[in-house]
Amino acid sequence: MKTKFKFKIEEYLDDSDQIVVRFGKANTPIDDCQRYVVDLDKLDNLNCETFVDSMVNYLAHNIIIDEYQDAIRDLVAEKISGELDVSSLKNRIIEGDYRYNKRTLIPMRRIEL
Repeated sequence: MKTKFKFKIEEYLDDSDQIVVRFGKANTPIDDCQRYVVDLDKLDNLNCETFVDSMVNYLAHNIIIDEYQDAIRDLVAEKISGELDVSSLKNRIIEGDYRYNKRTLIPMRRIEL
């Protein structure tokens, strides 16, 4: 599933090599979207396609994190650890972290000294 985003470049700051961008989801009016200042050094400027792709990937992270934080702000979540018993997890709110890179947790045994 893909989420579509749109952006509008409002200013180009030549002296600092930055752009001022309104960025938001595709179904939101562009003038209601939040403004961001983006360094062009952080984007891929090879051609239009790579520029758009790097812009969306760079700024979409902020929107996704904001939505996630708004959704769980009122919920009280708990972190779990130890042995897994799925039947005891029913109707509990559990907190976990999303990893934006391809690294995963390595299963290890705890050694007590």
